Amino acid sequence: MLLKLGPVLVVDERSSWDGRWVTLTLREEGIQQIEPAPPGEWYISPGWVDGLCWSGQPQDVAEPLAQLAHRAMKGGFTTIWVGGWHGWEEEAILEEIAAQRVQLPVAIHFIAAWADKQGKITPIESLRERGAAGWSLPPLHIMPWRTLARCLPYLRHVGGVVFCLPYWEGAEGEGGVPDAPDLALSGWQGIPEYAETAAIHLIAEVAQHWGGSIAVGPITTAKGLRLARTYGLHVFTAIPYLVADTTKLSEYDAFWKLHPPLRTTDDRKALLEAIWQSDMDMIVSWDYAASPEEKDKEWKHAGFGQRTLEIGVALLWNELWNLAQGRVSLTHLVRAMSEKPRRLLGLPPCRIEVGQPLDFTVFRLKPQPTPLPPPWDAHSSALEVGGIIRRLADADSLRSQRF
Repeated sequence: MLLKLGPVLVVDERSSWDGRWVTLTLREEGIQQIEPAPPGEWYISPGWVDGLCWSGQPQDVAEPLAQLAHRAMKGGFTTIWVGGWHGWEEEAILEEIAAQRVQLPVAIHFIAAWADKQGKITPIESLRERGAAGWSLPPLHIMPWRTLARCLPYLRHVGGVVFCLPYWEGAEGEGGVPDAPDLALSGWQGIPEYAETAAIHLIAEVAQHWGGSIAVGPITTAKGLRLARTYGLHVFTAIPYLVADTTKLSEYDAFWKLHPPLRTTDDRKALLEAIWQSDMDMIVSWDYAASPEEKDKEWKHAGFGQRTLEIGVALLWNELWNLAQGRVSLTHLVRAMSEKPRRLLGLPPCRIEVGQPLDFTVFRLKPQPTPLPPPWDAHSSALEVGGIIRRLADADSLRSQRF
């Protein structure tokens, strides 16, 4: 079966069709033909990748994996890397999670824990055999630094990306609150930025001693970014730290309670500038679907996390557009959301050329930014996701709804 889709504008700097309006002839195996076409409304790019989001499964049944996958699809992601918010440490847990992956609309790679809460090393090789594509620790676990040093050589041997949150637990402060003068005036004891930089020093020393590649993030401070680059580490940041800063915390709204905490406006601008200069290896959603019950509490007792999968790229586009005063191109965006994470995560490259498999994101730019859905309605963006294409049925659905 063949299906025509178009006109679409190709946004793929590695493609010979980049910047041209085309009609694609698709089949289940991939692109059959590409033909020039008159201008239209929708754009197409290699599929976007979310390098790290979190699932509460199996402890938290509020959001099944299928629901997480559909939120990712809505946000334009064709591939996501998912870790366990509470830690996927046992083979049975990973098997249970993997069983939910059948017939989902996006490709999912699982991130297992290399150690448990007590610092005991998990059955790494068995977890790898059961589908672990990468390794991390749950965000709220205390980092067992000794296990990182002990496990890194073994993790290199079994394979998989190693994600490491740069956060040193020895730095005291209120959870989700950074050390900032305006917050200190309100009586908050914030977490200092050396919680990040001290951890980067430790991670870099371990990595240099044992070798291996570690993806360090999310980086939240300008100082941390400079330090990580000095060490030659692979670094990533996350959507919340690009769209919000300490000014949000004066509202005492637990929606902004994150781990690690938001940082200053200057830090946020430095991270955006790094993306603008293509000096960030990856941007992730850092999505965790904390329940309304977890969030609807006073700050001290509220849970961490935000939902960002559905609107993360739209938020990012708006911030980059404002930073560059309209000079940012869609090539910048696609490079950040597809090309660079694929390279860091060891995924095959994706191109819009004849013979390439179906792995694409369809989107458009509206004439003017419009408010995003709640709870992000205080933000706006001109970018709108139309859908993703991983199967011929996806393209057929898009054609009937969008073209």
